[in-house]
Amino acid sequence: MRWICSQIGSREHYAIPRILHNQDKLDYLLTDFWGQNYPYLRRMPLQSMKKMGERWHPDLASASVIHLGVNRLLFEVLSKVQRSKDWEIILKRNYWYQDKILARAKNSLIRKKPGIFFSYSYSALNLLTWLRNRGWRIVIGQMDPGKFEEDIVAKEESTFPDFNSFQKRAPSNYWASWKQEMDLAELIMVNSDWSKEALLEQGLPEAKIKVVPLAYGDRVEKQMPDSSPARFSKERPLKVLFLGQINLRKGVHYLLNAMEFLKDLPVIVDFVGPIFVDIPQRYTPLSVTFHGPVSRASAEKFYANADIFILPTLSDGFAITQLEALGKGLPLIVSRNCAQLVKHGYNGYLLDTVNQESISKALTYCIENPKEIELWAQNSKVPDTCSMASVGQHLSEIDTFLSAEKPRTAGSL
Repeated sequence: MRWICSQIGSREHYAIPRILHNQDKLDYLLTDFWGQNYPYLRRMPLQSMKKMGERWHPDLASASVIHLGVNRLLFEVLSKVQRSKDWEIILKRNYWYQDKILARAKNSLIRKKPGIFFSYSYSALNLLTWLRNRGWRIVIGQMDPGKFEEDIVAKEESTFPDFNSFQKRAPSNYWASWKQEMDLAELIMVNSDWSKEALLEQGLPEAKIKVVPLAYGDRVEKQMPDSSPARFSKERPLKVLFLGQINLRKGVHYLLNAMEFLKDLPVIVDFVGPIFVDIPQRYTPLSVTFHGPVSRASAEKFYANADIFILPTLSDGFAITQLEALGKGLPLIVSRNCAQLVKHGYNGYLLDTVNQESISKALTYCIENPKEIELWAQNSKVPDTCSMASVGQHLSEIDTFLSAEKPRTAGSL
C-alpha cells in the first residue's frame, strides 16, 4: 500500500519517510516546515533559525512534501510575543499543525486511494480520525514511554528540588488526546523494549505494539577519535560528551554529582544541548562546560573532540544520540533505560543503575584504562538492526500485515 507520513520537526532525520520514498511507497510527507525551500536560514547566526533551516533531507528532495512554510516561523514568533507557557505552546502547536496541514493537504488526500497513514504520537488525533473515516490504516510511532516516563521524572524532582525543572507535567487533556490516538491506532511502533514495557504498564494491548529500532542512515564517514594517551592527565584529561536535553530525565544531576566526587581526577565533561533545569552554583568550579543548543553541523565538532559519549538516562524511548556517537566511532557509557546498543566491555560501559556511584565507577574505570577505550572505539559502529535496510524490512512487514488484515472499526479497538 501507499503511505502518508506526518511529523513535526526532523525527528529521526526523516528516516521513516526517507525509507518509504526509497521503496517508492511514499505519497506525501506532511510536516510543519521544510528547509529545502529556505536555504538562507542555514547561514543565519541565530541558532533557532539555523536549526529550522536544517529541517529537510536531500534524500527527500524529489518527494512530495506538504508543509506550512513561513506560517510555521510566524507561529513561533507570535508564541514568544504572547509569552505563552511551555505546555500552552506545545498543545497549541500540536492542534494548530493538524488543523493547518489538513486544510492544506485535504484536496490532495481526497484524490488518493486509501493506504497507510503514519504519524508520530501527540500530534495525530485530528489527522488520523479524518483519514481513518476514509478507509486509511493507522500506524502511530510512539516517541517515548508516555506517562510512565513522566512519573519517573516527577519522583526525581521531589528528591532533587535544588535542580528546579523548567519542564512541568503535562496537563490531563494532553494524555487524554494521547489515549485516543492509541485506541484508534491499528498498530503502535515503539523504538525499544523499554518503551514497550512502559506502554504495557499503562494498559495498552501487546498485540498492537511492534518494536522497530530507530534507523540511522546519515552519509557520514566514521571519524575515529585520536589515539588515547598512555595515561590521562591534567594536561590530557578524559574528554566526555553529553549531548541532548539537559534535564533530570537524562540523569544530568547524577552526572554532576559524580563529577563533584571525581573533581581531583583528569576528566572533563562537555554538556551540549538546551538547559531545562537550574544548575546549582556548587557545580561551577567543576571541570564541566555548558555550551547550550547547537546546530547539527556544530554538533559534529563535539563528537569529533570527545573520547567517550555518556547518556545516564532514567528513561528514553531510544536516544538517537547513541547512534550518532557510534556512527562517529565513539564508545558509550549508557544506562539500561533505553534501547540496548552497548555490549558491556566491547563497545562501551553499561550502567546497571543510574546514580552518582555507578557513574563515578564508570568514569574512574575509563580514566584508569585508556587503551580499553581505544578498543571500544574500534568496535563502535551502528548496528545492522538500525540500518535503513533493516528498518525498511520492518515497514514492509507492517505493510503486509495491514494489507492482509481487515480494517477494524473504532468499536472493536
